[in-house]
Amino acid sequence: MEELSHLDEEGNVKMVDVTNKISNNRIAKAEGKITMLPETILAIQSSLEHKPFNPNSEDHLLFIRNLEAKISLITKDVPHIKF
Repeated sequence: MEELSHLDEEGNVKMVDVTNKISNNRIAKAEGKITMLPETILAIQSSLEHKPFNPNSEDHLLFIRNLEAKISLITKDVPHIKF
């Protein structure tokens, strides 16, 4: 098997010179797994469906700010998740 040029003798990743490499198009696919309690997703989905009696009240605006903060924390770590 050909030796990998991106690894040093100890198996650590290292930079390689690609100056003279011919340019080409490639497609990469990846998949991952997100682990969180189902209650977390359900709570956010339920909150997004919430219909307030008074959308301009301080309580509702605070509720929205807190919900946006929770969503922001999740999407910061997992930018492709959509609610």
